[in-house]
Amino acid sequence: MRSILDTFARLEIEAVTLYAFSTENWKRPEDEVTGLMKMLKYYIRKEIDEVNENKIVFKAIGKIDGLGK
Repeated sequence: MRSILDTFARLEIEAVTLYAFSTENWKRPEDEVTGLMKMLKYYIRKEIDEVNENKIVFKAIGKIDGLGK
């Protein structure tokens, strides 16, 4: 994802939507869903400073009621 966003920034593309987690994934075993959510949190936290520095707006869209804050 990082290389995609870097490329879009170089090309001055102003908006992009990335698909990360389908409703079908909620049917996985609970430990798998928990692991996927932990990975998502880890990478968001790891990149958040650079995201903010580059004025990238991150929005969760779709059915997000199962996501934590």
